[in-house]
Amino acid sequence: MADIDEFADSLLEEAKRFLEKSKDSKSAAGVAANMHAAVMLAFCSLEAHINAVADDFVARADVTLIEKGLISERDIRYVRGTFELSPALKIWRL
Repeated sequence: MADIDEFADSLLEEAKRFLEKSKDSKSAAGVAANMHAAVMLAFCSLEAHINAVADDFVARADVTLIEKGLISERDIRYVRGTFELSPALKIWRL
């Protein structure tokens, strides 16, 4: 898990650097390009942090199967008399 945390942190640092570069840009196009890069990297960092937290929750023993399915974006199937997480992707709109 430490690798994903480091990656998320590095994305945030890159976003901050693009924000700084946008302040130093002389043209409107340069400001817009650097701001777009900063916003995109900031959202990537946010998603990486959320995914790291979600992975920690899925690993817990006290999380129900339905919660694990929702957090890990996996479908739950009834197989041979028991419910289990399937490898099939299932995404819910929040």
